[in-house]
Amino acid sequence: MRCVCAAIFLASVVGCGGSTPPADPDAPVVPDAAPVAVCTQLGLPAAPWLEGETGPRRGDLAGDFTAPLVGGGSLGLKAAWSGCEVWVFAPDAIPISGADATSTWTQDLPALLAASPKNAHYVFVPVGNDDAAAHTSAAAMQTRVDAALAALPAADADHWRTRVHVVDARAGALVNWVTLTLSAGGRTGFVIDRDQRIRGVGSLADVARFDQALNDAGQWPFKNNLAYLANEVRYANARALDEAALAAEGGTVVTLWDHELVSGFADKAITLPALDGFDAMTVEVTLECPSPTAIEQGNCGAWDYIANLFVVNGTATTELARFITPYHREARWIVDASPMLPLLTEGTQMLRWSDAPSWNLQPTYVTVKLHLAHRGGARPTAAIPLWTGGNFDATYAAGHPAMDVAIPADATKVELVAIVTGHGSASDAQCAEFCDHHHAFTVGGATHTIAFPDAGTEAGCMANVDHGMTPNQSGTWWYGRGGWCPGQQVAPVVFDITSEVTKGGTATIGYDATFGGAAPATDHGVIQLSSWLVISK
Repeated sequence: MRCVCAAIFLASVVGCGGSTPPADPDAPVVPDAAPVAVCTQLGLPAAPWLEGETGPRRGDLAGDFTAPLVGGGSLGLKAAWSGCEVWVFAPDAIPISGADATSTWTQDLPALLAASPKNAHYVFVPVGNDDAAAHTSAAAMQTRVDAALAALPAADADHWRTRVHVVDARAGALVNWVTLTLSAGGRTGFVIDRDQRIRGVGSLADVARFDQALNDAGQWPFKNNLAYLANEVRYANARALDEAALAAEGGTVVTLWDHELVSGFADKAITLPALDGFDAMTVEVTLECPSPTAIEQGNCGAWDYIANLFVVNGTATTELARFITPYHREARWIVDASPMLPLLTEGTQMLRWSDAPSWNLQPTYVTVKLHLAHRGGARPTAAIPLWTGGNFDATYAAGHPAMDVAIPADATKVELVAIVTGHGSASDAQCAEFCDHHHAFTVGGATHTIAFPDAGTEAGCMANVDHGMTPNQSGTWWYGRGGWCPGQQVAPVVFDITSEVTKGGTATIGYDATFGGAAPATDHGVIQLSSWLVISK
């Protein structure tokens, strides 16, 4: 199950042929309900249309546009804008596979609607150089749309009828920013998210559509599925929830790196405020490709490497947060790192961002922020280091003996915190990346276990698109792993053991790692572990 890179075969998007002017561009189609009412119906917060500097690149603010629709009238983005919906633009140039140039438009539309969150809009735009061919492609797509709607229950058909739009002109004839986006960084499609920002669309390769003939021919062996566009909407919705949660919590934001190009790693001296007023810390990370005008494939880093935020003390580094880089895609993550607060101190401190090995640098624009907040709970005041990982083999247990830890008499909460992931594909079980290794922590008579039942499954990581997982990567992003997914944060596992220790006494903490109910006798890859006993007062 080792990751491979997907080659995306694209037709030309914008040509130099004659153009047909948009039909009645001053009469945009207005939704059946006002945008705010739509958001009320969806149970989502509305957001106003934003004016300001707009552009055609990923990350730019999307401007207004009009586009003629099959059947008459035109689509106007500003007129339909609600701020609670996600717009996905899909060109007809994405083929079924490297051996089948048939457009993905020709199949899977019913599956797309079935998989889609209700706040999605899909805009199908023909591309290429020929106006007549574009009209033919659009008309055929509208026929498919009509058939798909006719097969739905009446209420669902009414819902999607105003959310599936087929443009009756080739992209190059639109004469607006959509033309530029579909000819460059969005030529595999693009998204306008709920922040009105342009985002990319990744690979539509379906893990369930492996084709041995393609594999034998040395091509990317997974055929594309139009329904995978729904993953982009799910991800945009999850991102909107994250943004809202951070905004609601308030607090103090400390920017560590601000859209800075990093190759492999970078150290930076950061001045931190007084921390005694905070009891919570969230780490926010955004990774962007070197070029915002090129598609993400072949632009962003190709490999799933461990990325870390470290505190640096001389030659020693201590992990604050862990992530896994995606295959050929931009990413945005947040992770609650509140237990790590005691590792930081007021004043100047050296921090390190690391996201690729020295032998295979992946230049990336990096933004890292600390969100410091007061939630009203116990404040972590000490993080006592426990065990790190190592080679997962017959020597692992001996290297992780039990530890005695003194518990302060005035502790209000005691937590055992672990960040654990498995790597490597040794043994028949492909441990420790694709196997379900178990990690048991004992405190007195209690045992707390971390397990990874999705490891080795075909689509174990796909479910995490709603939880920070970067969707539609150009690699084997779907497969379940041992504690991680490509393109996702690694959330610390926290066990509250307050009731299992004696304040003012000594706690004996044990740790054991197994696979298949026993310690491995041979090489089973590598366990990356950071663990602490965190004391709060």
